[in-house]
Amino acid sequence: MNPADPNEATRDRIFPTLTGVGVMIALSIEAVLSPLQVIPFPLLAVVFSIPLATLRVRAGRVIWLGDRHVSVAFASVLASYLPFVLMFALIPGASGTVTTFSFPPRPDATLTAAFIGLEGGISMWFALHLQWWADREPPGIRRERSWRNPRTWGLNGKAGGTLALAGLAGFVWFMLRFRALPFAGPQGLLALFGRLEMGAVALIGLGGILAEGVVGLLRRK
Repeated sequence: MNPADPNEATRDRIFPTLTGVGVMIALSIEAVLSPLQVIPFPLLAVVFSIPLATLRVRAGRVIWLGDRHVSVAFASVLASYLPFVLMFALIPGASGTVTTFSFPPRPDATLTAAFIGLEGGISMWFALHLQWWADREPPGIRRERSWRNPRTWGLNGKAGGTLALAGLAGFVWFMLRFRALPFAGPQGLLALFGRLEMGAVALIGLGGILAEGVVGLLRRK
């Protein structure tokens, strides 16, 4: 196994995608095989994400992208826990059974798929924006802003994208945990406030993305 040279690593375009795919594989396995939920989610996701994201087969050889890519993949996997951090911080009275990852018995297939996709998207998003460090790219390098390339977005777009993904994942998680909204009692308030607050986080994030688009339009004029 040979480390790849820095120039080769910078050309690796699928690193963020494969980081997120590893998270989605781990979540899919835990959704189907409930006994595996005793393994902490980030640990299982790391087992899949890091090899997928950092190992390549080229010209019959196994190429390792390097320790920096391992660090970025690891951090991006941990970032997929951001929705649960927000739930714990923003929703008073949220119990550990809600703010800790654990699929409910017989989860809804559509909501489960949506949640898994959003969690993988969060890891892809973080890997996309941290890859410059793994590629040893100078932090001060200037790129022309492009709506199609989130790497070039400013603070509005990057923070907005993060909040939008985390808020949507949290919203879907509450839909998954409380499919039939119980309006009576503490559980009803928790389910209602959880959806409202995480939905508000997602809307704030979408506002940041729209602000990024407006800034881009104004700069072109």
